[in-house]
Amino acid sequence: MIYITGDTHGLRDVRKFNSRKFLEEINKPENIVIVTGDFGVTWSNRALYQSIEFYSQFKCKFLFVDGNNENFDILNTFKVSEEYGGKVQKISSNISHLLRGEIYEIEGKTFLAFGGATSYDSPERTSHTTRVEHESWWKEETPTQDEFQHALENLKKHGNKVDVILTHETTSTNIQRRFCWSIISPTTQMLDEIDKQTEYKMWYFGHHHYDVQVSPHERCIFEDFEDLSNLDNIPYTTTDEPTNN
Repeated sequence: MIYITGDTHGLRDVRKFNSRKFLEEINKPENIVIVTGDFGVTWSNRALYQSIEFYSQFKCKFLFVDGNNENFDILNTFKVSEEYGGKVQKISSNISHLLRGEIYEIEGKTFLAFGGATSYDSPERTSHTTRVEHESWWKEETPTQDEFQHALENLKKHGNKVDVILTHETTSTNIQRRFCWSIISPTTQMLDEIDKQTEYKMWYFGHHHYDVQVSPHERCIFEDFEDLSNLDNIPYTTTDEPTNN
């Protein structure tokens, strides 16, 4: 079984892994938990050591897309290998990072991973920030055009259709419609284009720290664990009528 959950920020928001549901239903060797960004295990060398020790106690496997609260100086030191038909970085025996623009086949389902988000208080967006590059902010939080093109090329190889899209940020329309504020960033512009071009059954994203169904095909997730057992019963969106229009 595959489960989706939201941000953990290193060990700051891991209380969900002490819940009865997780310990009794999810924590099994055959299960996979996917975290939609801000996993935070590489925030510092100390956080990396503590996180690997913490997650090693569980039987299930953890996969994650990166968010905007990751130390990319540390994350980028991990070697790239292959898993589930796509490129990953293996952090430990039961933790793997899903790279931007890669498409994976897991349990017979296809997943597009496209992590990253542009922080509202990044030095590139405002001079009123306490973020310091290579200490509390990394420019790699925003996907590059090369990563975006890589995603589009991989989608084209799959007929612009996947079962699930995994991101940290969401589209600009979703932010305006559901979270009642306006933001247009390089990341949201890329996600807007992916949404227009891709057919999918479900799109999961974290970042906004809510558990809410944004549309029949899009869910913001934080504390919940959503399993994909019902995925076969969900129709694909259509590119001529995107969910965000």
